[in-house]
Amino acid sequence: MGALPYSAPNKTAFNAHKFLLFKTSERKGSRFSRTTTLVFLLLIIVIVLVMLIALTYGKDLQCDDDDRNNLEHTRRKNSSTESNNLISFLLFSDVHLDQFYKSTAGIDSFCRNESEPSAYNAPYGRIGCDSPLRLLNDALNAMKKQANNLPNLDFIMLSGDSCAHSIETNRRKVVLENINTSSKAVKLTFPDIPYFPSIGNNDIPGHYVMPVENDTWYSDLLNIWQDAILCKQCNMSYQTTTEAELRKTFLYGGYYSVSIAGGKMTLLVLNSMYWDWKTWKPDDYFQERAEKQIKWLEEQLQLAKSTNKRVILTSHIPPGIDTYVEKTLWLTNFTDLYMDLVTNKFSEVVAGQIYAHFHKDSFRFLHGNKKDLSLKKSSYILLMPSISPVYNNNPNFRVVHLDPDLQAIKDYEQWYMNLVMATG
Repeated sequence: MGALPYSAPNKTAFNAHKFLLFKTSERKGSRFSRTTTLVFLLLIIVIVLVMLIALTYGKDLQCDDDDRNNLEHTRRKNSSTESNNLISFLLFSDVHLDQFYKSTAGIDSFCRNESEPSAYNAPYGRIGCDSPLRLLNDALNAMKKQANNLPNLDFIMLSGDSCAHSIETNRRKVVLENINTSSKAVKLTFPDIPYFPSIGNNDIPGHYVMPVENDTWYSDLLNIWQDAILCKQCNMSYQTTTEAELRKTFLYGGYYSVSIAGGKMTLLVLNSMYWDWKTWKPDDYFQERAEKQIKWLEEQLQLAKSTNKRVILTSHIPPGIDTYVEKTLWLTNFTDLYMDLVTNKFSEVVAGQIYAHFHKDSFRFLHGNKKDLSLKKSSYILLMPSISPVYNNNPNFRVVHLDPDLQAIKDYEQWYMNLVMATG
């Protein structure tokens, strides 16, 4: 089957339920929802740890009037340093676009065989199956609606897995068609905004099977993504990257670096598939790329430090534990090298990390030294939920807000589709 034609999204099914920390307020009469989650929820962890240390060592945390005055002065001073010129970016992941999806087919056939029908029609997608094009179109329409309310939309980011699961027949052709269809949909909706995609475990020649020597896979992907990444037609005061720099690293290993936030910050798009134990191959071609990417990461972080820039890191599969099977995701040596870079050598350079893969709204807190409770050497990972509802979740995307002057992620809003309401 050829690539599905793109049709402009119409009425959105993405609702407006607003979540502020743990409180919920519902705005009636709409169908695609918003979750506002403060990134500074992480500060709660810091406060709890400080209190535990104080209780353990009997430290007196009482303060006199002078202390209170100094504290209030510091609070006012810190507030005054926040920029009022926030910028935003759109973030989504795990689309898993399935060109074979049938809205009347049941989950026993992964929603692909109409001879095994379901009891009801599910045009926006079905729990237990991957995404129809209509779901992606609707998500993009909801993103566009939010973007119209954003004065400074800087870029769009996909944290991997454009293609559906379980593609066995004509895999190479079908995977590239799905990636191409999803990329075209993004660019038709946002023609003047840069688009920065990552490679996931379903975006490669085989499931957890990386390109081999003389394979044109990265070239094929770059033919789809290059114009969107460079965005030469975008009305921007700065260049995201050059074609030469992009091709140098992407054609070698599927990773790249771009400027964001008016050139004040850097986004490093990694290919963590080279560090995942499921894809590991004991040959020189594979190992060379795995090792060179971690060296490249260190060089990019050093460059950012020397030019007073902070960096956002993104890829598909994160370091740490696979929460489904309780096993490590990356090889130990690359996990250790990466942790040393982001929590020790360059902790002050890393403004945040964004990964996906689990289809869950979650986060991870990374600490380089368990004996040091000062939290000076630490970092965090925001884990993205998915567009695909395959793992019993509603489709989600985020609107993330950056402070370009502080070079920091300040907040994000999360929007989700209630599939039951959308189907009804």
